[in-house]
Amino acid sequence: MTLENIDLTISSNILILILLLIIGFGYTYFIYRFTIPRTSNVTKIFLILMRSLVLGLIILFLFEPSIILNFLNRNKPINLLLIDNSSSIVNKDSLNRSNKVHKFISDFKNKVNGNIEIASFGKDVTLLNSENEIKLNFSEPLTNFENIPEFIKELKDNIASVTIVSDGIITDGTNSTLEIEKLNIPIFTIGVGDTSHQSDIGIKKVEFNKLIYLNSKTEIRGMISNLNFANKNIMVSLFDKSGLIQQKQINLNDSGINNINFDYEAKEIGKQNLILTISQLDSEVTYENNKYPFIIEVLDDKTSVLIIAGSPSPDLSFLNQSLAKNENIRLSKIIQIASNKFLDNVDYTRKIDSAKAIIMIDFPSKETPQNLFQSVINNLKLKNTPYFLILSELTDYTQLKNYKDILPFVIKNVSKDYSFVQPKIISEGSGIINNSSEWKNLSPIRIGNKQIEVKDNSSILVSGKLRNEQIEIPLIFTQKVASSRRIVLNGFDFWKWELQSDRKLENLFTSFMNNSVKWLSTKKEELIFITTNKNIYNSNETVEFIGNVYNETLQPIIDADLEVEINSDTYINNLKIQSDNNGIYSGSVDIAKSGDFNYEGTIKIKGENPKFVKGKFIISDIKIENINFVLNSNYLRFISNTSSGKSFNIANYSDLFSMIEQLSIINTNDEAVTTKYELWYNKWILLIVILFLAVEWIVRKQKGML
Repeated sequence: MTLENIDLTISSNILILILLLIIGFGYTYFIYRFTIPRTSNVTKIFLILMRSLVLGLIILFLFEPSIILNFLNRNKPINLLLIDNSSSIVNKDSLNRSNKVHKFISDFKNKVNGNIEIASFGKDVTLLNSENEIKLNFSEPLTNFENIPEFIKELKDNIASVTIVSDGIITDGTNSTLEIEKLNIPIFTIGVGDTSHQSDIGIKKVEFNKLIYLNSKTEIRGMISNLNFANKNIMVSLFDKSGLIQQKQINLNDSGINNINFDYEAKEIGKQNLILTISQLDSEVTYENNKYPFIIEVLDDKTSVLIIAGSPSPDLSFLNQSLAKNENIRLSKIIQIASNKFLDNVDYTRKIDSAKAIIMIDFPSKETPQNLFQSVINNLKLKNTPYFLILSELTDYTQLKNYKDILPFVIKNVSKDYSFVQPKIISEGSGIINNSSEWKNLSPIRIGNKQIEVKDNSSILVSGKLRNEQIEIPLIFTQKVASSRRIVLNGFDFWKWELQSDRKLENLFTSFMNNSVKWLSTKKEELIFITTNKNIYNSNETVEFIGNVYNETLQPIIDADLEVEINSDTYINNLKIQSDNNGIYSGSVDIAKSGDFNYEGTIKIKGENPKFVKGKFIISDIKIENINFVLNSNYLRFISNTSSGKSFNIANYSDLFSMIEQLSIINTNDEAVTTKYELWYNKWILLIVILFLAVEWIVRKQKGML
């Protein structure tokens, strides 16, 4: 810090100050010109000087004087050195490489002027004392570049350059090229490692939904890694058993990682074996990792639904219109229009046998033929065909009572009348009911004159309160028994919902029926998946978990809470798995142990009991840092190029320090620092005034002038 100048300021006109000082000095000279008794000229001059200083300071205080000191502070930027301290640096030719790295550190400290900071990194970044001699042991088990940008941001603002000494081999975390580029700081890289051109490309991982519907599109995401093949073009292809599905050409990234997406639309039901492949390049170390097989289960999007109606009605028309809008439903009907008379004279035996789900409305009625009702009952009992039963004023409860074993409710007493109730959502039923907040705006519906009691193994989705009574009536409820699924709607006159002025309310019923059909026809019991991307990992390699969660209408759930507990004989850890809003959950953990590991995933979905998934994986004692020693110069060059720096080799970095010096000069800035002293209330100045008055008084007393 250099003093540039000193300023004296006062609160009034300086001419007035000068005038008062002249008057004060003149007055002092006047009173001491002739003294009694007479004194020597030396004494007079001394007394005049003392009195003049006192009067001058007092007059000056009246004008509130301040002294301002202006300094110039030259801020020199920081040049940061980061050294890879992982074991892969010295695994081959260890002494020679260690000596080269330590020589570079010494050159950096001696040739880079100004402020320098030095840190080592492996799994984490550690700041070192640059004043002391630095000796690294190169023992870190992992190399993580992901933590470097955050460390740089937290260090200090004024960083002129960053120099990274590394082999560029990432064994933990991501390459973080985007975060490094955002730093907007020139980064110089010094390559250390085996310069033999061992090169490879491979498919690192593939993410996908395990369950999809026929003729529906799903996204398949692949991650392609490359070593020493930057800027090469390759073909990435997706195959199923029918052949090539889609093919894309990509240019391999300097960072060593490319992400690619494919849209897949299944054309066949069942488990589909897919393969993601990448084309082969000359001089690859292996071609084994150029393909990645995986399985997607494709479910039938077409459901054969049979509507059986005991009579035509407005509710039947509304129901039929709602289901007819869904192209994935193959709808057939058995509609009774009179005693022993049916619409279109249908062959109901064939229709009942081919149905995947049966919807019954006003059925059975008192007019229902016994052979038809018995055919339906036999189908429900023997084939466990899922059904949707709508209880109405025409429903014959006497016939239903005889088959209480396949009903999710028990028939109780006869009520007074057909009451109106307002729907109230209790549960969304794992996807059966959407937009639950809108249901309260629907018109009331009527319930039958029979009181029913829901069985313990059933779940109430919607209830309704009787007017002027506290009791709530179950309106919509479900039941799952073995492989059979059942839904009951205990109400009628819901056709009035079609007359709502708000079209969203009309669509509530359509959505409800479509989801009900999906729920009824779902045969999958396994709707949650948590797996690792590999079964066997190398020591210190990141373990990645991928999860899928579906509701019982087989729609991906994106807001579930997934947690994995990982354990072995000597290890336990909990991991949260996050959703990417596409129905795919992912998370990763680093385990610094080898052995056999078990994991249990806990899936929590709003309104449902927790579900659990178990699995296993192995971590071998082969250290990942001991697998690959080949210098990844592509990645180091990519870091330098994207940050306006330059890449060097540990054997030749002669131009580096002049570049750093130029950046230091450019980033050096001068800061003006001002310090202000208020003299007029400074206690030390007051003490000086008192001291001068005391000295004058003592001299006057000695000379007998008092």
